[in-house]
Amino acid sequence: MQNFQAYEGPPKSIKQLEAELLAARKAEEEAHKARQQSVKPVWKFTFTLRAGKEASWFCIRKDSCVKAYYLHGAVVNRAELAAVGNMPGRHEDGGMTYLVNTATPTPKIIKADGGGRYFWRDHDLEFLLKDIEEFLLTNPEGGDITPFVIALPSFVG
Repeated sequence: MQNFQAYEGPPKSIKQLEAELLAARKAEEEAHKARQQSVKPVWKFTFTLRAGKEASWFCIRKDSCVKAYYLHGAVVNRAELAAVGNMPGRHEDGGMTYLVNTATPTPKIIKADGGGRYFWRDHDLEFLLKDIEEFLLTNPEGGDITPFVIALPSFVG
């Protein structure tokens, strides 16, 4: 037995079919973008003391009041992002080492050392460094600084 479709009138022109295809592709693309935007990346930032071999690479003397810290940013919901079609490399982890003078009443970040990834614009760096320096007063080993980084107006996570 054969399946027959009911007659729907004259066949559509190629131009009509192309217009329908273009509209369907546009709707599909918009749905894909909406799915991707339904899950935002969740970042975690830490500023932790580098010790042992990690610190020796910077040629810091053991008894020095200069300490090396590593600022690291990582996406913690990578699986959820992938599930809605976000590209794996779109939200890359990264970080940079900072040298801190701990001899001052408030620890002072001296400089960034080596290459790394920035998650903010330069004009916000001074605000972030001040927040981290105050944080180090009560947390000399470092720790979670996520609230400081994501509060920056120019955070680009």
